[in-house]
Amino acid sequence: MKLKKWLLAIAAFAVTAVVCAIAAGAETYGDFEYDVLDDGTVEITDYNGSAKNVDIPKKIDGMSVTKIGSSAFSYHMLSSVTIPDGVTTIGSMAFRDCYLLTSIAMPDSVTSIGESAFDGCQSLTDIKIPDGLEIIDSSVFEGCTSLTSITIPDGVWIIYPFAFESCTNLTNITIPDSVAMIGGSAFSGCESLTDVTIPDGVTDIRYGTFYNCSSLTSITIPDSVTYIDDKAFFNCSALKTAVIPASVTYFGENALGYHEEYVSGNFETTKVDGFKICCYSDTVGEKYANDKGFDYELLKCENHNFSDWTITVQATCTTVGTQTRVCSTCGKIETASVKKAAHIYINTVVKPTYTTKGYTLHKCSVCGENYMDNYTDKLTLAKLAGVKLTERVTNALCISWDQNSSADGYIIEMYRDGKWARVGKITDNFDTTFRKTGLSASSVYKFRVKAYRNCYKSVVYSEYSSVLSARTCPSVIKGAKLGGRAADALRINWTKNASADGYIVEMYQGNKWVRVGKITNNSTTTFRKAGLKASSVYKFRVRAYKMSGSTALYGNYSATVTARTNPSVMKGVKIAGKAKDALRVNWTKNSSAQGYIVEMYKGGKWVRAAKITNGNATTFRKAGLAKNTTYKFRVKAYYMSGKTALYGNYGSVSGKTLAK
Repeated sequence: MKLKKWLLAIAAFAVTAVVCAIAAGAETYGDFEYDVLDDGTVEITDYNGSAKNVDIPKKIDGMSVTKIGSSAFSYHMLSSVTIPDGVTTIGSMAFRDCYLLTSIAMPDSVTSIGESAFDGCQSLTDIKIPDGLEIIDSSVFEGCTSLTSITIPDGVWIIYPFAFESCTNLTNITIPDSVAMIGGSAFSGCESLTDVTIPDGVTDIRYGTFYNCSSLTSITIPDSVTYIDDKAFFNCSALKTAVIPASVTYFGENALGYHEEYVSGNFETTKVDGFKICCYSDTVGEKYANDKGFDYELLKCENHNFSDWTITVQATCTTVGTQTRVCSTCGKIETASVKKAAHIYINTVVKPTYTTKGYTLHKCSVCGENYMDNYTDKLTLAKLAGVKLTERVTNALCISWDQNSSADGYIIEMYRDGKWARVGKITDNFDTTFRKTGLSASSVYKFRVKAYRNCYKSVVYSEYSSVLSARTCPSVIKGAKLGGRAADALRINWTKNASADGYIVEMYQGNKWVRVGKITNNSTTTFRKAGLKASSVYKFRVRAYKMSGSTALYGNYSATVTARTNPSVMKGVKIAGKAKDALRVNWTKNSSAQGYIVEMYKGGKWVRAAKITNGNATTFRKAGLAKNTTYKFRVKAYYMSGKTALYGNYGSVSGKTLAK
């Protein structure tokens, strides 16, 4: 033991050195060093004062003190300590070797006391263990040689090894029924302890638990104890009698009735004089007494205290079972038969499939007898929802629907020729779209969809979706061409579209296509756009439309028709000069012209007199005329559109040559 305490002292010194090194950067409050914890509370880490009587502060800088850190007050010359309410934790070795400490006030808020917390507090005469404590840690009160009495509160369930070792003046200790485990050497060296009652519920008395309890005269071992370890009561020389319950199934080496004697300069293990065991017949207690040669007294059980029946051989539906019960006082065992049991059914829920009903199978695990009940309907594929049109063109319609995660795929049907016919099969349940091509323009089609699932050799189908009706768009306009032109207008023509209700005419202007006409009669296949500029190029396109309810469906645009207007009408045409054999015709320059055609009325018809290829020319002289004769002239502008000459309207004038 001395070696152990020496080693612990070295360890404590090392821990203290580390703590001091860490504390070099800690916060201070008077004589206290502290750390702020993550939850905003304070841990006292060290005490640097010399006061004998210390009141630990409840708060520091407005923060509650909740923890006394490891070795915080160890090796100090303290006489008394008051720990404030709110502290929950006293760390390991917190007051170790405070050998002048006589009293310490701990609040009931304390729920944890670390190992060796009061180890070596030789002057501590009395201490109240907080009611909220559940564990008495290792060596907590080891070496508290002035302690005479201690009460362990209800709620403590374990006393760790060495907890009260070498408490040499401890004469009385109360152990509550809540304690279920007492560690080895927990009361070793308690020389003044005279009697102990072990709580009912403890099953093991471990190595050296009451080692060197030399004043112990009485020990009560409850019926719960089954194991008494080596030297559990070694050197308990005052213990002359021990009552061993029938529950004990194991005795360790020198567990009871032995002590050490100094013989001829050596310590020898010998029997305690006059030691006697009180036990029941045919128990481990009797065997221990016989094996070790101790006197023993067989106890009589006046009133058996049998346990509940315990099944040793389980009865089944085919065999009889057995059961036993044991008297907790004397260990007597009674055996009785158990009648055959009812069938032991194992219930298996068989889930329904898409081809079979579900049910619960009740099968006896012993004989195999079985029956079924709780039938449930076959699984069904849910009716598809969300069927809608996603695309339409002249010759095709595209539909979609919501995915059915239980399906393997989908069947698509279309109504035609007075019946529903399959038009598509999709083998992937993620693919929820279908496009039907080869349809007629401006025609109504009906579709429906159902899910399917492959089930071994059969296929299961869902109900059909709701029916989707949709019309295709009109066909593309054909035969679009120029139908006529003027200086301020162009006419386009196209072939009648039998699938249309009418037509939309668009012209390209301002870098975009703009609607310039809507024709509500599909028999009208021409459109004239007026208000145009002379000799200017314009683009037109046409598409058909079909009304589906209140929705207009449009076909694709025709080919673009590109055309140029004619030059404008000639202005300012006049006779600008006369001679007896010639006349001069002038006109205003036409900015839309590349040149001009001059014609003269001759022989009852208009005959070209000249072609002027300069758009800037504004005059023409016709010679070789008869004197004193009236002549008619007209002028028109022309513009070359590729190889085609476009002509404007004429401007006319008449004049008479001079008489001489």
